[in-house]
Amino acid sequence: MAASLKERDIGKIYAIGTAVSCEVEERVICRGYVIAFDNLTKSIIIQSSQTDKIHIINLSNVTVKSTSSSDKPKYIGKQKVDLNKIEQKYQEAIKKRKEELSRIGDGVSMEAQLLFDRIFSIYNQTVWDGSTIVVMKDVRISPPYGPENCTGSTDALERIQKLVTRFNNDRTSSKPAT
Repeated sequence: MAASLKERDIGKIYAIGTAVSCEVEERVICRGYVIAFDNLTKSIIIQSSQTDKIHIINLSNVTVKSTSSSDKPKYIGKQKVDLNKIEQKYQEAIKKRKEELSRIGDGVSMEAQLLFDRIFSIYNQTVWDGSTIVVMKDVRISPPYGPENCTGSTDALERIQKLVTRFNNDRTSSKPAT
């Protein structure tokens, strides 16, 4: 029986413990037991019957069918939630986002940011110092970010100058002729 989203029937159809099968275009994406239902977002949380995985399913995107004919839903015990693990993941996500934001130059041109991103993809010890790109604490690239604007030690300087030259050549060759 396909589930409808009528307000008064929703709690009955998605009662905790009910065995369900979720399908997208008649292809089963998961089977399991309802462990929670959110009326506000029209989502159900299902514990997979094959694994211990938890699925959050938005009901507007799938067809959910009851697979159990019994009136009494299977009891699902309380799930253990490791709050320390959640806090750790949260802190890691914040740290990652702050690192990503620190790689965005303040008041620099799009070309300068693209050059920074290209260098960072090769040398992850690349930072902004105002509008100057600093690579491995050794090589500095000042505006207008050409190979002649690179200063630093001879070993790394040549590699970075070649990278800047290649970047500028790629940018000019990809621009449409006017």
